[in-house]
Amino acid sequence: MGHAARFKIHGDDIVAYTNLRTQQSFGLVSVRHAYARRWFLFSFLVGEVRIDRDALTAIVAHARRDAPNECCGLLVGRPGESADAGPYVMEAIPASNAASDPARRYEISPIDYFAQIRRCRRINEAQSENFAVVGAYHSHPHGGPGASETDTAQAFRDFVFLIVGLGGTTGGMQIGAYTLNGDALTPVPLTVVD
Repeated sequence: MGHAARFKIHGDDIVAYTNLRTQQSFGLVSVRHAYARRWFLFSFLVGEVRIDRDALTAIVAHARRDAPNECCGLLVGRPGESADAGPYVMEAIPASNAASDPARRYEISPIDYFAQIRRCRRINEAQSENFAVVGAYHSHPHGGPGASETDTAQAFRDFVFLIVGLGGTTGGMQIGAYTLNGDALTPVPLTVVD
């Protein structure tokens, strides 16, 4: 069973990590230099999502840069090989927010999405790899990382959705990962890999 967690981020460092179930806090953890640590954000019945530390750092920087608008982008990596092993996100690719109201919504430009699909196909053909667009990310500049009704309504299966909350009520930046399970976005464990 995973645990709900809160991260406080300052610059390129996670300065505090709090397990919300036990209220146990941990001190300074460098986003760039810490060894791989398992950060369970929420519980889920299927395998975890792994993300490269540089990809997560790029997502955080993008969210800060685009605030007060919602940022968005694509998660590229290797799909999960089994139900127990979820996808491994190796890259975070910023995308244009094509929403009519980018301060409240996000919409990944189809041009950006199809460009990444074509790029993954070229890599797969040239290197016999299994790269794919495995998900998307976006930010909630004035809220937490919880999935909104709009996020849920626009979600689809077999895709990871990462949400960066810049202004939650608990303070500090928070990050949540989700997949569509039935009609709901369900939180999944997220592991940061060096």
